[in-house]
Amino acid sequence: MISGIRVTRLAKSDFGLTDQDFDSDGLLWAPSGLQMHELVSRINLANEALNNPELMVSAGKVGAFIALDAAARDVIDHWSAQYPSGVTMVENPSLLLPGLLVGDVTSNFEVLTNALASLNPAAKAFRSMVHCPAAKADISTMFKLLEDAPNMESDALHTFLMRPFTIAPDDLSAQIDFVVANWAPYLRPELLSFLLRSKDKLTEEVKFGFAGGRPTSEVYTFDYGEPERFSEDKEWMPSVVLIAKNIYVWLHQLSKKYGYEINKLQDIPEQEFEIFAQRGITGLWMIGLWERSDASRRIKQMCGSHDAVASAYSLYDYAIAHQLGGYEGYHQLKDKAWKYGVRLAADMVPNHVGIDSDWVRHHPDRLLSLPHSPFPGYTFNGADLSDADHISVNIEDGYFSQSDAAVVFKRYDHNTGEERFIYHGNDGTSMPWNDTAQIDYANPEAREAVIQKILHVARMFPIIRFDAAMTLVTKHIQRLWFPEPGHGGAIPSRSDYGMTRDELHQRIPKEFWAEVVDRVAEECPDTLLLAEAFWMLEGYFVRSLGMHRVYNSAFMNMLRDEKNDEYRLLMRNTLEFDPQILKRYVNFMNNPDEDTAVDQFGKDDKYFGICTMMVTLPGLPMLGHGQIEGFAEKYGMDFSKPLLDEHEDEGFVRYHEQRVFPLLHKRRLFAEVENFYLFDVNNEHGVEENIFAYSNMRDGERGLVVYHNRFGDSSGWIHRSVGYNDRTHGVVQTDFSDALQLPHGGFARFRDVITGHEFLRSVRDIRDLGFYVQVNAYSCHVFLDWSFVDGAHWAQLNGWLNGRGVDSLDDAMIDMHHEKVFGCIDAWCLHQNPEPIEELWNLKLPLEEDKNQEPKTTDQEPNPIQSAFLLMSLTHDHDEMFDTHALNRGFERIVGFENTLALRLALDLALVEDLEETESWYSLPSLQVALGLHDFEGTTWVNGDRWSNVSETVTTLLPESTEAIEALTDLVVANQHQWP
Repeated sequence: MISGIRVTRLAKSDFGLTDQDFDSDGLLWAPSGLQMHELVSRINLANEALNNPELMVSAGKVGAFIALDAAARDVIDHWSAQYPSGVTMVENPSLLLPGLLVGDVTSNFEVLTNALASLNPAAKAFRSMVHCPAAKADISTMFKLLEDAPNMESDALHTFLMRPFTIAPDDLSAQIDFVVANWAPYLRPELLSFLLRSKDKLTEEVKFGFAGGRPTSEVYTFDYGEPERFSEDKEWMPSVVLIAKNIYVWLHQLSKKYGYEINKLQDIPEQEFEIFAQRGITGLWMIGLWERSDASRRIKQMCGSHDAVASAYSLYDYAIAHQLGGYEGYHQLKDKAWKYGVRLAADMVPNHVGIDSDWVRHHPDRLLSLPHSPFPGYTFNGADLSDADHISVNIEDGYFSQSDAAVVFKRYDHNTGEERFIYHGNDGTSMPWNDTAQIDYANPEAREAVIQKILHVARMFPIIRFDAAMTLVTKHIQRLWFPEPGHGGAIPSRSDYGMTRDELHQRIPKEFWAEVVDRVAEECPDTLLLAEAFWMLEGYFVRSLGMHRVYNSAFMNMLRDEKNDEYRLLMRNTLEFDPQILKRYVNFMNNPDEDTAVDQFGKDDKYFGICTMMVTLPGLPMLGHGQIEGFAEKYGMDFSKPLLDEHEDEGFVRYHEQRVFPLLHKRRLFAEVENFYLFDVNNEHGVEENIFAYSNMRDGERGLVVYHNRFGDSSGWIHRSVGYNDRTHGVVQTDFSDALQLPHGGFARFRDVITGHEFLRSVRDIRDLGFYVQVNAYSCHVFLDWSFVDGAHWAQLNGWLNGRGVDSLDDAMIDMHHEKVFGCIDAWCLHQNPEPIEELWNLKLPLEEDKNQEPKTTDQEPNPIQSAFLLMSLTHDHDEMFDTHALNRGFERIVGFENTLALRLALDLALVEDLEETESWYSLPSLQVALGLHDFEGTTWVNGDRWSNVSETVTTLLPESTEAIEALTDLVVANQHQWP
């Protein structure tokens, strides 16, 4: 017990203090827990604090005041021992304050400590406890006498004792910091601990408030002393692409999409999994499958959310919800999903259970609780939230009035009369989760029970996402629930129940998550364990605890905020420490707790650039619910349906189909780190931190990704990779050409799948100069399909292109060799100038009989399409003289691809004897190309949009074909763009 201040007799009376509040010497001792709060209530009542807020006191402030006074007494004791002669003062100290203080004043220093306590500016509200105006002159005399006494360090004793509130006059917490840092040699160990716990209580009292704004992230750093304990991936794990679905919201959206009620898991159409497979999605995380707490639903509805269901993270037990179809629905859904190679994922919520869960009903000892309320001001008079006959469950009344957010709820056992005050689930960052009960991880029975639940989930789902996993690392169990002195303050009242590190490690001898990983590996080995973890624990979770994957929230936060230098530093730190961590990150653009992806990133180039990074970096890409569709609503975990009537953005989805989904099918190329390299892009300003450039290889296939995450243009050269740890030579770097295993000569040809352009580069130039990149605002390039060629004609083409991309290098080769031909075609089609036609004719074979077949000119304004048709008519019968492919390329430059198709088809139709017999020209190659005929899964399809454009041009050029074209169009439409 820490003895504290000697208060005045008047304060004892005013505050309703009893003899039990004082020790044998008459000092007010420092009570704990409920007794301290009762003392505070009496002080506030005496101070009329409701009308005088500046006099409002708290348990933390009173405790800090008592602790500081006790520290001053320890310093005086030390000083007195050093100078036993001390200082001559009055012979009878009790005469200084006759009858004013509680107890017998037997020392001059009782008067001194009382005076110092009354002079502390931060203790204004407590001054009446110790202030004795009648002793003012005597105290001044004492201070003068102390100036002639031996010093304490370099100051007079009373000046030394006043240092804390001279340095921090208005801050009790800062005064404690000063005392702990400077007076520790003079203080008892138990008093040091008491001082630190007093500061913790002050921290608890100012801790809680509603957080605002978007989350941010710090650059990860790594502890090199941690042991390596990676879990080995199964063959399927590196290529997983996960999509999240809030189950009730999804079922409502599916009902709307298909036009009938879809309420249970077994009702989800098989077509949805076919769509997932076509898109490259191989994992489905369904949020909210388990049987939820009915009390959670009632709380939310009583607070005004009338359509709410229970929170997906306030669970009754780990059984598939009956409302969703139970285990029968789960098994049917699992079979449908696996038919298309889609694995199911489920949440496991290890930190807490629902407020009326099976454990609250039947296993309350597994939960963190007290036999009394931690704060006397709490009241629990609201509705009973339990539907079990033997217990009542009440949350604190302030939740309903929005006036408080208590850390505990009340459980009353009707059979035994026992009251328990069970802590709500809490991660120390915001308000307690009022529909949950916190599991006591210092209890070995509770830990084993949680592990059994995890194994149960693992036997059902090959992918498990652990909610708020970081809260169960031993150091955070301690920080939150059993804080060491000086490290508390995360959760109100818990500083009273702290432990030393050694004490907690005796209770938790092995990291909980390490034990989970071992048990799952032994009993359910084909299970991917995915941790939601923050607080700079990402590397620790996968490298030391053995989780397969861990959240990488920095990807979302830093790239959204364009903190590109910070994210590149994070990647460098990871690569230099251990590249294997990089492949174990879960990268996402939103998650169920954050704003939607389109809200954070928009729908334009920035979104697709960062989405491209997400699906081409090592790690696990995770798509949010509604992300592909472009939905803007953030779905709460208690939503029964969407609040907004949103419709799928077809253009946004189509852009995913063009840019993102093909890359998802390439996950094997991008998923691993053995051949992954991150590059610096250098220009005249140094390293361009806003450009992300990285490559990967697998089975001889190469991929290079370049993305500029900034509004503006930039360029630079890639020469070398950043450092990475190769485990043999430490941190090393690699040349770009070696990273992509380029040959030592010839030319590299590759394709940008974003723009569709092909490029040609000299390998020698790349080796000597580097790889040049030029990027616009938020532009992205993914270079695939690398191959290598050599020869004089490729060297000539390389010079002709000078780095620019083209639709086809093979066509570009034709363009280069037929440049004069194209010039002639341009001149005729755009100007009907006959002179270049003669030149064109002379460029080939000048046959005598053909020299006079020049197209006729007219006085009308040249029509490029009509002119092209005239010229194509002239050359149509002379394929042996003219390179038809080269001519087509020339026409495409003027009138475009579809019009060139129409020209060829019109010429072919002109040669058909009976246009009404459409069957006679089904087999024309030009018609098949114009229709875009292709086979897919046993059905022949046509490109309806292309046919519409081509057929319109054909009937303009060849009016006599109108009826046949219309007949064919009717046939196409009647078959819904299917060719029989």
